[in-house]
Amino acid sequence: MDKKQYQLSLIEVMVSLFILSITLSVLTSSLVKEIRIKKKITEATRESMPKIELQQNLARIFSKILPNDIQKERSNIYFDPSEENCLVIRFDNGFHQNSVLSGPVEGRITLGQKDLLLKISNLAGIESVYTLKKNVSSIKYEFLYLSSGDIKFTHIWSKKNTVNPLYIKIILNKNEEYAFWIKTTPSGITLNGS
Repeated sequence: MDKKQYQLSLIEVMVSLFILSITLSVLTSSLVKEIRIKKKITEATRESMPKIELQQNLARIFSKILPNDIQKERSNIYFDPSEENCLVIRFDNGFHQNSVLSGPVEGRITLGQKDLLLKISNLAGIESVYTLKKNVSSIKYEFLYLSSGDIKFTHIWSKKNTVNPLYIKIILNKNEEYAFWIKTTPSGITLNGS
């Protein structure tokens, strides 16, 4: 019996190389797209994570503002005109790694040398300074409050206010905004009807 050996013709070789080249080009282009997408995700994460961390840190502070002391007629959140762009907040710091800064503390959000700082001090005057965000050139505040049934805005919240604002917006570098609802004492809601 004769065994026939099969030999590839030139056209068959060319067709198989063409199919192989198309497959490789599709794989290569999809890998390049995947690398570009991963790079964009990494850049977006690197850009947004500091903003998210700042939002979370400030939200933790603003959610734990102490109730106003009506006898002393002072607000536990106010704009301090003696320090440029300084917001003073009295809040419950909970358990802190430095035990003397646990519990009720006073925090000052202010600008340092191109950094946004949080200065926390306890009743004894022991202070600790934290950098909240680097490369901050300006800071501005907006306070939303209720006055005679109307909602109003102001850029300065006085120490003499006996109520906290409803909402605060912090604007960094003229275009980066952070907004927080201020914890207030809940009031009852009257329902009409039965």
